[in-house]
Amino acid sequence: PDPRWRVVARQLRRLSPLERRVLVLAYAREMTLREIGLEIGLSESGTCRVRSRALRKLREGCAAAEAA
Repeated sequence: PDPRWRVVARQLRRLSPLERRVLVLAYAREMTLREIGLEIGLSESGTCRVRSRALRKLREGCAAAEAA
């Protein structure tokens, strides 16, 4: 397996439970932002903000790990 998956997994564990759940629902279950919002009790725009924040943290954490 690609060794980068270890870095991704480590960074996923650093996200909040809500951020992880939003990413799982969006990418593993292929739910829309509207569907995710209904599931977790946020508006579509609130869900979008959580997803964006989670992806930013994930990208930044992976980039920092690669640079180290």
